[in-house]
Amino acid sequence: NLSRAIPYGDSIVFSLKNGSYVHGTVTTSASCVAGSSWNGSVCQPVNNDPIGNFEGGSCTITGWACDPDNYGTPISVDLKVGATTIGSPLANITRDATVGAQCGGNRVHGFSFSMPSQYQNGVPVTVEATAINTPSGNNPSLGSQSVTCLNVSGDLTVSPSSCVIANGASTCTVGATWSTSNVASPSLVDG
Repeated sequence: NLSRAIPYGDSIVFSLKNGSYVHGTVTTSASCVAGSSWNGSVCQPVNNDPIGNFEGGSCTITGWACDPDNYGTPISVDLKVGATTIGSPLANITRDATVGAQCGGNRVHGFSFSMPSQYQNGVPVTVEATAINTPSGNNPSLGSQSVTCLNVSGDLTVSPSSCVIANGASTCTVGATWSTSNVASPSLVDG
């Protein structure tokens, strides 16, 4: 038996000889294992960029992201308004088959994020989504979306809750009061 170290990109010719008679010759070469590449000094795993889509939304923003190097592990998505990170949801929500087709058959790569309260005022902001490569590498943008969130809340009270029409009358009277927050011009619409 004979063994030889073969550097990347080189080849060695092995010959089986009996005196001057050559019984066979085999040439073998060295390359990196599938899923890795030569970095100039060693073979190392290929580190693909994550892929995904930022769909946007209003008070809840959604999208999906996965890392082609490991479809079985969810990745985080950084969400920023300007230079401020507003959240980093984990992309671990089951999505449709289209997402699964992009993520190696694994559909569990969706994310959903509720806009923080300071952005629930009806003023549009641009949200940028960035997929985070694991364990490291390039973190590609999934795009940006203009998001307007207006979280209206309030109470409506009708008093009395019902009324009785007197004999000889055709109507009775009820009153309505309300209180709201995050509304530019509240109004009550009956009917």
